[in-house]
Amino acid sequence: MRKQKAVLESIESDRPVTKEQDGAFWEEVQHALLLALKETGTLNDLQLRYAEKKLTKGAV
Repeated sequence: MRKQKAVLESIESDRPVTKEQDGAFWEEVQHALLLALKETGTLNDLQLRYAEKKLTKGAV
């Protein structure tokens, strides 16, 4: 399982961010949102694992 903390390390350029050009970034943003939902109790462990699997398959 991934580590349970998202951290902004740096900002490299000031340009639009798109899923096509920045797929890995968008995946990390989506994962961070899932973790936030889990932390607030909106998602349970099973729902989080299901959503993470969907992310890795590109379905979200």
